Amino acid sequence: MRTTGLIRALVSIIITGIAAGGCVTPNAAKVLKSIALTPSAPVLSIAAVQPLTATATFDDGSTEDVTTAVDWSSSDDTIANLSMASGSEGKVTALKPGTVTITATDALTKVFATTTLVVSP
Repeated sequence: MRTTGLIRALVSIIITGIAAGGCVTPNAAKVLKSIALTPSAPVLSIAAVQPLTATATFDDGSTEDVTTAVDWSSSDDTIANLSMASGSEGKVTALKPGTVTITATDALTKVFATTTLVVSP
């Protein structure tokens, strides 16, 4: 399980220094509220590849692309599977006709989003 990107954004504290040896002011980390997947409810033909994007929304209203930071899964890897290769996270390949649920989960907070993907003949 990867712990990069989003996790760092959640647990890191931004420190700003004022002058050499001066005051430092910590800012509280943003709290993840939700994740949205796009496109929603894609329909693919066999052998088609569709990149999905995961966008996080934080408690301060800001958003961030967390596609490479979340853990991706398919409810049935024989119908559609997801790339686990670095830099290709979120790319789903349609293998045979059927319907699957694609899930993107933040490993730290367990916040997740799902979309239904249909593979047509």
